[in-house]
Amino acid sequence: MFATNSVENTYKEPLPGEEIVISGIAGKFPNSDNVEELKNNLMNKVDVISDDDRRWKLDHPDIPQRTGKIYGVRKFDAQFFHIPCYEAHMMDPMSRLLLERAYEAVIDAGINPKQLRGSRTGVFVGTCCSESEVNWFFDKPKETHFGLAYYKNMQANRISYYLGLTGPSHCLDSACNSSLVALECAYQSLINDRCDNALVGGSQLCLHPYMSLQFSRLGILSPDGRSKVFDVNANGYARSEAISVVYLQKAKNAKRIYGTLVYGRSNCDGFKEQGITFPSSKMQSQLLQECYDHCNLSPNNLSYLECHGTGTTVGDPEEISAIETSICKKRTDPLLIGSVKSNLGHSEGGSGLTQVAKLIIAMETGIIPPNLHYTRPQESSKAIIDGKLKVVTEPTPWNGGYAGISSFGFGGVNCHLILKHNPKNKIKNGAPSDNLPRLVTVSGRTEESVKVFLDDIEKHSALNVDIEYINLIHSVYSENILDHLYRGFTIVGSENSECTIKEIENYLETPRPIWFVFSGIGSQWPGMGADLMKFPVFAEAIKKCDAVLQPRGVDIINIVTSKDKTIFDNILHLFVGIAAVQIGLVDLIKSIGIVPNNIIGHSTGELGCAYADECFTAEQTILSAYLKGLAFIETEVIYGLMAVVSLGYNDVKDICPSDIDVACHNSSDSSIISGPADSMKELLAQLQAKQIFVKEVPCSNIPYHSRYVAPVGSKLLSYLKKIIPEPKPRSSKWVSTSVPRNKWSIASAKLSSAEYHTNNLLSPVLFEETARMIPKNAVTIEIAPHGILQEILRQSLGSEVTNIALTQSGYRDNVEVLLQAIGKLYNAGLQPNIASLYPSVEYPVSRGTPMISPSIRWNHSDDWFTVSYKTQTLYTSERIIALSLENEETEYISGHVIDGKNLIPATAYLILVWQTMGMLEGSENMYSELSVVFEDISFIRATHMPKNGDLELRVMVQKDSGRFEVTENDTAVVTGIIRIVTNPVQEKILPEFVPEDDEEEVMNTKDIYKELKLRGYQYSGAFRSLKSATKSGRKGHIGWMGNWAMFLDNMLQILILELDTRKLFVPTKIRKIVIDTKLHQQEIRNLNPKDRQIAVYVNKYLDTIVSGGVEICNVKAMGIPRRLPAGDPVLEEYKFVAHRDGAQVSLKEAISLSIQIALEYYQTIHVNTIELIHDSDNITETKLASPIITEILGDLPLIQAKVYLSAPFNRFNDNLFPNVTAKDINNVSKEENILFAVGVELLSINKKHQLNQILLKLKNDGFILTREKSSKKISTASKYNLDVILEKNTGEETLILLKKKAQLCRKTDIIYINNDEFTWLEKLNSLMNAEDRIDDKMRIILVSEGDLENGLLGFVNCLRKEPGGEVIRSILIQDTEAPKFSLQNPLYSEQLQLDLPINVLRPGKIWGSYRHLLLSSLQPKLVRHAYVTQMAFGDLSSFRWVEGNIRSNDEDQVYVAYAPLNFKDIMLSTGKLILNNVSKFNRFVDCNIGIEYAGVEANGRRVMGIVNQQ
Repeated sequence: MFATNSVENTYKEPLPGEEIVISGIAGKFPNSDNVEELKNNLMNKVDVISDDDRRWKLDHPDIPQRTGKIYGVRKFDAQFFHIPCYEAHMMDPMSRLLLERAYEAVIDAGINPKQLRGSRTGVFVGTCCSESEVNWFFDKPKETHFGLAYYKNMQANRISYYLGLTGPSHCLDSACNSSLVALECAYQSLINDRCDNALVGGSQLCLHPYMSLQFSRLGILSPDGRSKVFDVNANGYARSEAISVVYLQKAKNAKRIYGTLVYGRSNCDGFKEQGITFPSSKMQSQLLQECYDHCNLSPNNLSYLECHGTGTTVGDPEEISAIETSICKKRTDPLLIGSVKSNLGHSEGGSGLTQVAKLIIAMETGIIPPNLHYTRPQESSKAIIDGKLKVVTEPTPWNGGYAGISSFGFGGVNCHLILKHNPKNKIKNGAPSDNLPRLVTVSGRTEESVKVFLDDIEKHSALNVDIEYINLIHSVYSENILDHLYRGFTIVGSENSECTIKEIENYLETPRPIWFVFSGIGSQWPGMGADLMKFPVFAEAIKKCDAVLQPRGVDIINIVTSKDKTIFDNILHLFVGIAAVQIGLVDLIKSIGIVPNNIIGHSTGELGCAYADECFTAEQTILSAYLKGLAFIETEVIYGLMAVVSLGYNDVKDICPSDIDVACHNSSDSSIISGPADSMKELLAQLQAKQIFVKEVPCSNIPYHSRYVAPVGSKLLSYLKKIIPEPKPRSSKWVSTSVPRNKWSIASAKLSSAEYHTNNLLSPVLFEETARMIPKNAVTIEIAPHGILQEILRQSLGSEVTNIALTQSGYRDNVEVLLQAIGKLYNAGLQPNIASLYPSVEYPVSRGTPMISPSIRWNHSDDWFTVSYKTQTLYTSERIIALSLENEETEYISGHVIDGKNLIPATAYLILVWQTMGMLEGSENMYSELSVVFEDISFIRATHMPKNGDLELRVMVQKDSGRFEVTENDTAVVTGIIRIVTNPVQEKILPEFVPEDDEEEVMNTKDIYKELKLRGYQYSGAFRSLKSATKSGRKGHIGWMGNWAMFLDNMLQILILELDTRKLFVPTKIRKIVIDTKLHQQEIRNLNPKDRQIAVYVNKYLDTIVSGGVEICNVKAMGIPRRLPAGDPVLEEYKFVAHRDGAQVSLKEAISLSIQIALEYYQTIHVNTIELIHDSDNITETKLASPIITEILGDLPLIQAKVYLSAPFNRFNDNLFPNVTAKDINNVSKEENILFAVGVELLSINKKHQLNQILLKLKNDGFILTREKSSKKISTASKYNLDVILEKNTGEETLILLKKKAQLCRKTDIIYINNDEFTWLEKLNSLMNAEDRIDDKMRIILVSEGDLENGLLGFVNCLRKEPGGEVIRSILIQDTEAPKFSLQNPLYSEQLQLDLPINVLRPGKIWGSYRHLLLSSLQPKLVRHAYVTQMAFGDLSSFRWVEGNIRSNDEDQVYVAYAPLNFKDIMLSTGKLILNNVSKFNRFVDCNIGIEYAGVEANGRRVMGIVNQQ
């Protein structure tokens, strides 16, 4: 019997909704950055225990090398948590990692963390031992209070502090089961109402090998690093790491339930004769029986038990015995058991929550992950042998139910918890009952973090949308998360979208004013409300309007959904249709919490303003629209016309005839005119002739906002008064466009009255004047059936204003348009409640709803201090040296770059050995006082210097023999002998060598290092200390910088300079180096203080280099292969090209010319192009222009290109064009600023639609290249307001480059330039600096006539890159017979109307410019003598035939018939053999293969032999 019989049972079954549940989880586990990766590793039976040296390098026989390690222990987003750098560095890394996981767990529960601030949420962290404490408390004691950051309590308290939690905050330590005890403690606190919610964490990091050494000496670690739990071969566990957090709530508040905590309990072994660390089967069994007895749950109901199981020879049998005696007594079926420690190792203090994570994975997937390293049970585990218990060794289906978790501490604390799975099953995999796509918005710390999250959402929605998962995300991001600097959205579940809609923007967290913009007549289109009816709020609004209009015989639902193109011929339909859609959109946008700061309307759009401002009800709004239409039907009005003109009010009012009115002031370059149809047509024709853009407005032939609609006024006023008996005052939000601003204060203007709305229709629309009130950082939302004001808003408002239209005419699905618009609002900083768009979701969500925490990413750009073990010097003749470019003592190494690689200089190793020798002599800092001799030095391999972090080298010197070795990662790098000498003069070959050669040192530093750079030596800094040298490289001067390594390296450099080769060499052996420190110091003292240069000499015959007190003898160097160039050079010629000569060129050349013209016009590095291919176009993959465009733009420096191809689905294989993006032209937004478009026969009648599509997407003054069968249709271009720029022929087709016609200039200044005097510069400078005069409607024309050759073209290209330079145009006249330049001469005026930056006139009145064209490739030719050579060492593709130097006949010549490649040639060619003999290399003899031959002499005798190269 157990003592439990006398224990009082305080358990009370919770009421429904009061159950304690786990609703969120996050964690990092060995080689698993999150729970999703953990699931994959567990299910796939991946052994995540590794023997890499991420934590320490120590080969100790008692320390197992295999441990479980998490990634990113140095990473932390300190800025997000507002933790100063110095404090973040001092935080325990477990505390840093826990803080991020706690945040993730809350979000995983579907909760925005700010909602917890001030709540009674407890924090309970279980941790065992911090291996970082010793660093701060003992090795590096600190005086500041930030040393407290390493106290374990801070792991819990800091979470409470940051999140603003007022519940209990504890850090618990009960050894190996600390985190499960923390979970049990949290459970009890919730049950007993000590807190409302709880965060429970577990942490463990293995940072120091000595902790493992202690456990190993206790005999509990597995030597091979495998936790063979329950197995006959069990011999201990592998130590491991884990950081995890779970979030607990009461069921009634939970949005998600991973599992219900049914009951939890803990006890302690007390005294045991075997010792405190020996496990007690008796007390474990007692705990299990108490647990199930107290909660009235039969152990027979338990379907799975996650055991403590560590793989120790004592612990596992004791636990199996306890399970058998307490749980298996009455079971008829085997109990499934397992232990996650077999997979991940034992994470000690963090292991309990790792067990919970495994169980949650099993509950969510319905599959129990398998154990690893289990073959057969231990003989003492009778319950397994007898079949009462079954170890799960394969992924096992599981129907859920109750599961237990046991965890025991080595100090005797035992803990057991019972969990129950979430019984709520998914219905139809969570698919929605409606057909609405789901908009999902998220924010994050970095652009990458948002992208990852959105990618995960799309992945989870690939087969079908899980609305429960989406709703959890909606819940989290319904409120802003501070310091999330990026926002993004995606739309999933769309049946119509060809590609995923996804956008990410930087978010600066600054409030932005919201302006509702209501447009009016012209925004209507057939079927404009059909898609929007899918939204319940919108549909309800339309039904409300329908109820008002049905008694009057108007079917508004038919009006807004009908696709009949004549539906709006009825003016009444037009008015009510626009108003109804605006009412629906206002209701919808307000339903998601978007409230305007201001409201502005255009024309009849002011009815929408009245509704949004709550001056009108929906009934009043729709009736007002109805009555407006009725008044026009009942009143006779002249047959009129309205049109948009690309001129501002001030410009257009003076050119309008007396019978035409300016109806709408849209912007500074856009107005709407209104008047009688005949007069209007005549005026429009005149404007078009002047190349002024005009476009008719669909207005049912009623000239609104003109004098001609005045007769409607009285009737309309009487109608409106009936439905607006008591007008409400307009709020300050609503800014009027029908009343001049100076009259806003009068009484009539302040009311939304019948008079106001009658005046709205009769008066001009003052939109331009009122829109100036829109702030520079505003967000405008155009509310109308179609965003007709978008272009006007973009042009008239600043670039910082975000303009968003809610709908788009003719788009395949306006649901997508609206959702995308709401997503853009979120990205712009608004906070729409997106969940309101959709039917509600019942909480808690079903089992199997994807986790959110694995999708969260942080800004981990910084590394923070983390304690790490460094191997200490074990012997006085050996030391470990850390080299770092961040260390000022060794940062000089960054200047030693060979063939693009930062290598440690060979001489730097020798200095480290010299320093070590000095340490052995007791003079570490005075090693340079010791004269030494190095002998038999071998440089075995080169070592790369890392840009970040340390490089550790081990230097070993045998004091007696002087033999030394420098190693990296136990691999030898340099070996040799060093000895201290007292008489270095005796060691030298040339004690007083000064050559008699008087050769002048003509090469300076620039010359020397230019030559060395050509050979592959990219030295910088003090490694460029050769100040002068002779051409032969026999002597020179080295600047003394006080650094021995660099000085010796510069001595070796002059030896390289002496070699007559362009090959790349590195030293491999040096027979002897003598360093006479006393002589050297004397030399330094004798130097000029202002120019400290030491002479250096090379004795070629004795193979010796001498400089100062140093002599280097017999250097052997090895040639090494050079890196292959990143790309081939682009070879071009620069020549004049006529624009309209129809000359025959290749397709590539024609496209290249067109792109050069476009880029010359737009000085930009961001280039977007599109090629439009129709079903009828006979264009094969080989004839596509897009790959050619990609190649051309790829050859241009700095250009960042996006090349789109719009073609029928599956017309081309997308994989053939890696840098070309397939994209339907309908999906290309105006904001993408397409600069260059390509199409086929766009000037033909049947391609009118395609050409209009391109024109809609093309940026202003953009370029179009059309591929025509002939040039007959060129005249058609003017009908589309296009100019012909270029005309070429390929033999198969005519290529015509078109450009949108330029607007008329309001002012033109001409400056004549020449090469002889420069007074014209003053005039140019004054014009350029007159900021008030510079705009896009003025031009400065630079004219050069008389100077056939000058620098005008280059000058213009540079000038146009300057601020205001876009107004510069130029004329270069290279025709001596040409007429004098004049704007009145059609020869020049017509060319200037094309608005090209550079115009060159050649004889024959030929216009063109100078262009870069590719040189034709080299062609093979027959020669008398040739040989094969390899252009790039080691590159077999670089073999080429090269013409030899034999030009004439000679009797001694042999006609070679056969020249074999022998084995040595093959080894050389493949780079597997390197010639070490420097003398064999010569810059004029660079062929080193093929020395054998067989052939015929001139007299016919056959011979064979060997010849030296070539």
